[in-house]
Amino acid sequence: MLSTSRKSAIFFLPSIMALWLASCQVKDSSTFQKNHLFNEIHEQKTGITFKNELKETKEANIVLYPYYYNGGGVAIGDLDNDDLPDIFFTGNMVGDRLYKNLGNLSFDDVTTKCGILSSNLWTTGVTMVDINNDGWLDIYVCRSGMGSYRHNLLYVNLQNGKFQEQAKAFGLNDNGYSVQSYFFDFDLDGDLDMYLVNHSKRFFENQEALFTIDNPSDEERDKLYLNQGNGHFEDVSKAAGIDHFAFGLSAAIADFNGDGYPDIYAASDFFEPDFLYVNQQNGTFVNRLKDLMPHTSFSSMGSDAADFNNDGWVDLMVCDMQSADNYRKKALMASMDVERFRKMVDGGYHYQYMQNTLQLNRGVAFFSEIAEYSGVAETDWSWGPLFADFDNDGWKDLFVSNGIRRDIQYKDLRYDLQQKNIDPRDNPMHIVNNLPSQKMMNFLFRNSGSYLFENVTSNWGLDHEGFSTGAAYADLDGDGDLEVVLNNIDDQARIYENSAQEYAHFLQIKLRGTIDNIFGIGAKARISCGQLQQFQHIQTSRGFQSSVAPMLHFGLGSSSVVDSVVVTWPNGSIQVLTDVSADQTIEIVQQTSVANRQPNRQPHKPFFKRYTSLNWQHQENSFNDFEKEVLLPHRYSRLGPYLTVGDVNADGFDDLYIGGAQNQSGALFLQTKDGAFVQRHNPWSADAKYEDMGAAFFDFDLDGDLDLYVASGGNDQDNITMLEDRMYLNDGNGNFKRDQSVLPKRFLSSSIVRPDDIDGDGDIDLFIGGRQTPGKYPFPVSSQILINNGHTYEDITSQIAPDLIEIGMVTDAQWTDFDGDSDQDLMLVGEWMPITILENVEGKWHRQVNASLDSTHGWWYSLAQADMDSDGDLDYVMGNLGTNYKYKASLTEPFQVFAHDFDDNGSIDIVLGYFDNGELFPLRGRQCSAEQMPIIKKEFPSYTAFASASLTEIYSEIDLKNSLHHKAYTFNSIYLENVGGGDFLHHSLPAEAQFSAVNGILIKDIDHDNNLDLILGGNMYGSEVETVRNDASLGLVLLGDGNGSFTSLSPAASGFMIPKDVKSLVRVQVGDNYTVVVGCNNDSIQSFMLNSTNNKNPF
Repeated sequence: MLSTSRKSAIFFLPSIMALWLASCQVKDSSTFQKNHLFNEIHEQKTGITFKNELKETKEANIVLYPYYYNGGGVAIGDLDNDDLPDIFFTGNMVGDRLYKNLGNLSFDDVTTKCGILSSNLWTTGVTMVDINNDGWLDIYVCRSGMGSYRHNLLYVNLQNGKFQEQAKAFGLNDNGYSVQSYFFDFDLDGDLDMYLVNHSKRFFENQEALFTIDNPSDEERDKLYLNQGNGHFEDVSKAAGIDHFAFGLSAAIADFNGDGYPDIYAASDFFEPDFLYVNQQNGTFVNRLKDLMPHTSFSSMGSDAADFNNDGWVDLMVCDMQSADNYRKKALMASMDVERFRKMVDGGYHYQYMQNTLQLNRGVAFFSEIAEYSGVAETDWSWGPLFADFDNDGWKDLFVSNGIRRDIQYKDLRYDLQQKNIDPRDNPMHIVNNLPSQKMMNFLFRNSGSYLFENVTSNWGLDHEGFSTGAAYADLDGDGDLEVVLNNIDDQARIYENSAQEYAHFLQIKLRGTIDNIFGIGAKARISCGQLQQFQHIQTSRGFQSSVAPMLHFGLGSSSVVDSVVVTWPNGSIQVLTDVSADQTIEIVQQTSVANRQPNRQPHKPFFKRYTSLNWQHQENSFNDFEKEVLLPHRYSRLGPYLTVGDVNADGFDDLYIGGAQNQSGALFLQTKDGAFVQRHNPWSADAKYEDMGAAFFDFDLDGDLDLYVASGGNDQDNITMLEDRMYLNDGNGNFKRDQSVLPKRFLSSSIVRPDDIDGDGDIDLFIGGRQTPGKYPFPVSSQILINNGHTYEDITSQIAPDLIEIGMVTDAQWTDFDGDSDQDLMLVGEWMPITILENVEGKWHRQVNASLDSTHGWWYSLAQADMDSDGDLDYVMGNLGTNYKYKASLTEPFQVFAHDFDDNGSIDIVLGYFDNGELFPLRGRQCSAEQMPIIKKEFPSYTAFASASLTEIYSEIDLKNSLHHKAYTFNSIYLENVGGGDFLHHSLPAEAQFSAVNGILIKDIDHDNNLDLILGGNMYGSEVETVRNDASLGLVLLGDGNGSFTSLSPAASGFMIPKDVKSLVRVQVGDNYTVVVGCNNDSIQSFMLNSTNNKNPF
């Protein structure tokens, strides 16, 4: 073993972070892939016979105690200091078991001789912790269940192979319904405190009302215990700001904001919201969940916190119960309706969705939830997620324990009980015996880099089917890789041997605190191996009801030497080792040094800074899009605000028009010479009843000033006259007056307006994009070309561009010369549309047949053009839905929609279709589908029948053939490279650009390297309530290299951060400064000014 005397040094954190953040974090594509990384070691070899067996009786069952199937936990740690990790299993109706590691993956049951209680205690979570800081791990065991005596247990290590239960003496004999304990030093005084997760017993009360309880009882709230330093703990929860009613199932302890103090994420089941308690560094915490995470899981279960993408910031995984299987999803999972969801949000429960959440820490006190993008959103009834590098390639993989003993959400049985008004508690065994049961595989995801995970469960040999709850990992045989240990219900515990050390190098680190706690709980370690950087922190309680050994394990791939190891102790002191050989375990002893508690900061000055001169808020009206169109995928009443820029008073400064929502007037802001903006009131206040969409300034009447065209749209207009577009004429001084004689009468829900002199006569003509027909989703609508006749506009679309008639749901367009023939062609994008070009052929526009644009149908929302590669032609950047969404699309399995009056009741029905295992199914379940078509309940009288039916079995093939049918083949946002000859190459934008919908794009060389860069904004908050809203975008700056590749800037490096529902971006020149103004739906206008002194690429 090595001590810190080996090439150790003390450095200040900013220097280390500068090196850390400047390094490239790209996964080597040559990383090995192996089959059967794990092999199950059976009891004949291990000697482990523990089995968490449950007996169901009329007095003890899932009906009377809904956490009956939550199972037991696993704790791993070296209890006798022989360098071999031992294992502790908790049991519910069976006794706990302690197994001593004998080496070579053999174990001895020492439960009785060690003094561990083994009677029926209904124990749950377990943690190994050095409670008295004597260098020997002790064992803290949580208890719950149906009994009244539930005091938690603390087994203190007597250092002679025996333990003594002393929970009361330490003040930790909590009598709540405890799930798991988390030991950490929250006040950084050198000793370990404890956060205790509890759950309420009020399973049968109105859970929607429980959150409002102001003063929960001691047994139904989480608790924070302060170590007083004298061998006793005190409950300081209320004084510390932790006093919430709890259906807690786990917590994750980590320094999420990088300020040196540990924070707490508390995961809550049922309707109860999760909590993110940020440490205030004064002994108190503040819940900042809503400020930092746009949404969470609904029934949050196990959780784990770790830096999975190697950027130096701690991320978070929380499990829920959503199945990836169509049948289980529709037969066994609860549904959500609009009214219930809105009540939950308005009641302060936050946005909660029934799926796993993977919260990516963006390093700016904000998270992006990317479980759908990463491929880990749906893992069925999941308990414990664990991040660890199982294949030793330097990237943390993800294990998820999975399986519920009986499918307690079985919809048909629940519906039958409701219809018959039966209280299940009256005959619980009838319920139990009629609940289906299906053994499930756990999940193991290999970290593929670029935020992606690959399901390798079967390939890596973890294909056991059962009901696994608690899980933990450790290097049980000391060979340099991590074994997996599982606690199963009604089945023997399992150990899986790992063989990764045969293929890749490793480094393991033990810490020995001298000022802080001996095992270094809360310490952080950063290692560097060439281009690969890794970060970990020591926290033993992880996943669900389980804990791992207090040791750090780093996979190194092919690296045989670690360039540097940087350890930051809880007190802030830092130690550095260099040139550390791989394939060993080193021990680092804490040295006395000056504490350095500065937060992690990037040394680079950001490109943008906030500009606050604009003060205006978009205010949406209240409208339920789903009332008339039950299966609408997202709202069409919340598409603004749109922005447009021009110098309306000829003073040389850019002015700004902001479109209003229905019953809100648009606003004109005039820029003053000092860069301020002053609102100018004008006649559009009389037109507040319109929903403003796209707008444009241009000189319609050639009088030398800019007039204003405002398109009308939305989805909540019962009066079609409110869909009439408007023209406002300028008197030259920025005073406008509406002229209703200029425009032809047209009543379409528009999207955008694009002015240009397309006929070369010196005046401005218009393209008007048609977005949709209210109440008739997804039928295509017509777009129009309006020719300027000098005093009015004339619609001559049918004469010069008949292909625009019912062309689709257009979202954006550009006049463009794609073929370099010096005339203006037209490029369009939209929902369910392919990338579409109308080529100008002698003043008429014809839809181009282009093989390179075939099968580009998507949900496109934005379009921008520039010569990105400096080859003399125009290239394009296109914003799509993104791939961090429930809806998936590919060439072989497109996302689909059918629209038809399937039940012959005179209204259009919407059917969204998706593929599961190669077969097309309706996206939505029986309950909401029947709200649209009540006949479904008659034709499919059970949820099981509906769940078992394909789309063609539910909706007849004849009706489907006669329906409007669209397919989407891609949801990727792209750079479309013009290669000449009318051909294009498609390049997906970097991963961060796929995290959400891209609604706005600006192109600008912001780092002055003569290559064009991209500024993106997006999100889509209007998703239907069973689909997680698109909210992971914080805004994005992509630096271009001039060859079609882009590098993503972190929000901290760019300074461009807008975690809102962004609908539009415009460039405004404020003095000499390039400024981006951002239109956010139902929110305030945001603006960012480019720092003129920052002209270098930080990478």
